[in-house]
Amino acid sequence: MQAEVAKGLEVVQKLEDVKVADAEAAIAASEEESQRETNAKLPLEERFADAMILGDSHAAGLPDYNLLPASKIAATVGCSVEESDTHIATAIEMNPSVVFLTYGLNDLGRFEDETAFANAYAERIKTLRDGLPDTKFFVTSIFPSTEAAIEKEPYLSRCWDFNEALQKMAGELGVTYIDCTGVVEEKYYRPDGQHFEAEVYEKWLQLLADSAGI
Repeated sequence: MQAEVAKGLEVVQKLEDVKVADAEAAIAASEEESQRETNAKLPLEERFADAMILGDSHAAGLPDYNLLPASKIAATVGCSVEESDTHIATAIEMNPSVVFLTYGLNDLGRFEDETAFANAYAERIKTLRDGLPDTKFFVTSIFPSTEAAIEKEPYLSRCWDFNEALQKMAGELGVTYIDCTGVVEEKYYRPDGQHFEAEVYEKWLQLLADSAGI
């Protein structure tokens, strides 16, 4: 009889523990959602106050659109991930809590295949982690180009294979991969078919901030 009572009490305790855990999870989720809603109302400059974006022309042009100050950007037009060492050094010196890596467009025609690209990318992330052990890192997808741009520069069609390799690499390193292709709209492409008007970049930054919870 005593054994049955003890077993019954054990079951009750487990149920209580589950209820408490569920309640705590619900509270945490509610607080997180509330924080996301609060953050979404803040100016982008405030949301990126302790963050940096490393990359190529897509990132380099953000200050030109008055979307972020230059101090939050370490990027160079035409930059490949293999040429990002200066950006990495700058990020380590600035010591942000969040870093977004946005390379890839200029790598589509430089690497033999997507595996080599992902390996080179992974090496840079490891260097950043060594220098910024408490920082959270996010890898963004490469923006697709228009069909007209691909006809002119066929290597641009490798975007999807490179993105797949990026996502796999990020998963292996435990880094969050952000698919940014959803913010692209045909009407916002610039004449070169590879870059965009300000509207896309603003949506891009909002996606990055939302994904990082800043």
